[in-house]
Amino acid sequence: MSEVALNQVSQEELMRLTGMSNEQGGSGSKNQLPRLRMWHTPLMGVVEVNGKKKKMEVVDAGQYRLEQADGVMAYAPEANIRLFMQSFMYKRYISIKGEERYVKTLMSDDLNSDLKDTDGGFNCGKPAGFIEDWASVPDPMKDLIKSIKRVRVLFGEIDMVGAVNEKGDSIEVATTPFIWEVDNREAYKTFGDAFKEIVKRNRSFIQYSINVSALEREMNNGQSYFVPKVDTDFSSDLAITTHVLDMHRNSSEWITQYNDYINSEFTAKAVETLDSADESLVNEFIDVE
Repeated sequence: MSEVALNQVSQEELMRLTGMSNEQGGSGSKNQLPRLRMWHTPLMGVVEVNGKKKKMEVVDAGQYRLEQADGVMAYAPEANIRLFMQSFMYKRYISIKGEERYVKTLMSDDLNSDLKDTDGGFNCGKPAGFIEDWASVPDPMKDLIKSIKRVRVLFGEIDMVGAVNEKGDSIEVATTPFIWEVDNREAYKTFGDAFKEIVKRNRSFIQYSINVSALEREMNNGQSYFVPKVDTDFSSDLAITTHVLDMHRNSSEWITQYNDYINSEFTAKAVETLDSADESLVNEFIDVE
């Protein structure tokens, strides 16, 4: 699609293409993308002070960490991002008897349908539909549901502001594509509210620059964590260029490859489960004999 052609696309279609239609209300890939996340603890390092080496904080807590494709980490207190697409999924972290892994679902335009997951089930084990009587739900199921996170997956380009490396040294980070799995409950809602403000203007986030910084939240135990502060620059009105179209297409292709992987894992686990069930059935007949 050319720049001229895209400019002729309706605003409604543009929001659908960029995964923003869901904000209007209503009911592993081979491609490596730099990953963005919030870093909640300070990084310690050895610093020489008056000829003596001391262990000190070299990177403050509440930074954005960008894990670049070459494995190099960059940290910054804020960043300017331009988004090209969003998608949604569920994920669940499991840590049992030394086993640490994530169960993840397919990515989708919304969370209104059952999504296959990497364990051969759906929605990481979350029951379908709305639970009207939460009090009647057994405690083990409550714990399972609470462990499953809604994820807003953002694709875009990022400029790190005041970037440093893991030693606290200033570094230059070129504008780069990124993926960000926003799974914190407050952060998920914060971005949703920001996007709804954009939709009210009959626009898509692809047309604006967004600045993200950090807000500290204190917990009852005295510790703290950080959530994104999202500020949309409504004066930016960014052009939709050939480069933007390419980035949008690349994001869509990345999601397709990711979903192919999830589908293959789902099928493998489902077959494994069926094989186990058949084996159990055979063993029952053998026990009867």
